[in-house]
Amino acid sequence: MDDGDLTMTGSQPESICVDALSNAVPAGVARVATIGNHDSESTAERLRAQGWTVTDGTVQEVAGLSVLGDVDPDRTSASGTVPRGDEDATGLGARLAEASCQAEQAGNRADVVLIHQPYTFGPLIADGCTPLLLAGHVHQERGMTTTDGGNLAVAQLVSGAGKGGTSIGEVTDDAYLHVLSFNVDGDLLAWRTVTLHPDASVTVGAWEAVPAAQEAEDQDVQATGDSADQNAGGAAN
Repeated sequence: MDDGDLTMTGSQPESICVDALSNAVPAGVARVATIGNHDSESTAERLRAQGWTVTDGTVQEVAGLSVLGDVDPDRTSASGTVPRGDEDATGLGARLAEASCQAEQAGNRADVVLIHQPYTFGPLIADGCTPLLLAGHVHQERGMTTTDGGNLAVAQLVSGAGKGGTSIGEVTDDAYLHVLSFNVDGDLLAWRTVTLHPDASVTVGAWEAVPAAQEAEDQDVQATGDSADQNAGGAAN
């Protein structure tokens, strides 16, 4: 699963970034991606052509998991960041929350929401019906937390590569991947962190249990901090 921003501007020459990721995934392994603010329709087309499922606002089955997500509401190019349409991150989260509950009522629960910006999480926690939310965008390893949401306990994993650390030239900062273990029903059982260092060494963390749920109020300070980070850093992440 890739949660977006494979490219810097989504230009056609940057298709090489998609190629590099596709070539790194072993043959026969299912793959799903969402489109980040730095990615374009060209990025999405390249992914699909190489066998990736790309999130589209519907629940899609990938290797036995039901995955929900959609294109990031912002578009960042060389000239700056603009909205792709009328929807912002909160609006996207609200739409996906509604879609997740409709899917559950139809007997097709979304096991995972794969999305680029964690700022979509609020409505998905308050009103959604999906137990696991995955996002990137913030260029930080924030790990996993679990919140008692309006309908169920919701685990959230936010991670990525250091800002600017994967630009043209030598890699300068750590990047983070995660291995997730699910049961046959699509429930998350355990997770572990894999850290890729600039010297090409790798640190594989121990398996960890899914954190116990906290009341939503207990995480308000963190949510406020996230919002402040977004406002300070701008949307072009």
